[in-house]
Parts: sequence; structure tokens; C-alpha cells
Amino acid sequence: MGIYLRGWKRCLDFSGVSPRMEFWLFIALNALISLPLKLIADPVGIGLIPYDVFGYAIIIPSLAVAVRRLRDGGNSPWLIIFLLLPLIGTVVLIVLWLQRSQEPTAQRGVGSTSHSPTT
Repeated sequence: MGIYLRGWKRCLDFSGVSPRMEFWLFIALNALISLPLKLIADPVGIGLIPYDVFGYAIIIPSLAVAVRRLRDGGNSPWLIIFLLLPLIGTVVLIVLWLQRSQEPTAQRGVGSTSHSPTT
């Protein structure tokens, strides 16, 4: 639950990175929350107001975590523009979001490699 709440705490932070677990947990739990809102609200007669309010509330946090995930995978955050392409853009972004996290150069050290030969 703490990972999910981290996404909300950083809802306006488009800098930095989000690991795969944080991104996918945030997306999955938002989907699990919105599904009951849609299923319960309509038959009760209150329309889709709770579903719509939640949907609008998660737009910016979802974009923020998506941009941070792109950056964590070593990609440009501007690739989020692919969302404007129906279907193909979503498929491209899913592939990019599934990539492993990139280790920051500052942690590796300048000129070092990720694997050193043993002698």
C-alpha cells in the first residue's frame, strides 16, 4: 500500500524516476478502484459521477508516474506523446514501461562497466 501512496504523494512530480513495481501497482490499483465505482454507481441511480470524479482525479498522477517510469527505463519523458496515437502509441508505451530500470551513471562511476572481468 505504501508504494501506491507514494504515487499519490508524488502526483505533481514529473522529475525523478519510478520503478516498475511502483508504476504497475499504481496503474493496477487505480483500475481496481475505478471498476467497482462504475459497476456500483450506475445501477444505484447516481449515474457515473463517482467514477468520473475519480477518473479526472487520476489523470495528472497517472501521467506523472508514467513520465517517471519512462525516465527510469532510460527513455525520454517526451515519449508520453505516443498516448496521442490510438492503439499503436499505447502498445509502444507498454513495451517501454516494461523495460528494466537503468542504473544512473553517477552510481556506476565514470568509465566503469556494469560487469567487470574476473582474473
